[in-house]
Amino acid sequence: MDTAGLSLNDLARRFKASKISPNLVEIRFSAPTEQEARNLAQAISAVVVEKSRLPDTGSTQKIYFLISAGEPVIANNPFDLWPSMAAGFVIGLVAGFFILAAKEYLK
Repeated sequence: MDTAGLSLNDLARRFKASKISPNLVEIRFSAPTEQEARNLAQAISAVVVEKSRLPDTGSTQKIYFLISAGEPVIANNPFDLWPSMAAGFVIGLVAGFFILAAKEYLK
């Protein structure tokens, strides 16, 4: 992942973490290629495992975490431009017709 020119906010917007249950967190992100998505998933897993192994110096309790990262779910999300443009054109024509009709009616 090329991070040149990206701010911390730009990087933070790429990832969305949601708590599914008290002991399960899902992290969603997008990448332009499947290989980059796999690399990001491995990097996230490695960072989370590393951070969970840091000793908790402020607590007298012994708290242990088990981190398990499965295979990433990769969904291809193609965006088809032509149907969207056609729908926009038709909606624009209909809206224009109603605006002209209202203008003529209010004369």
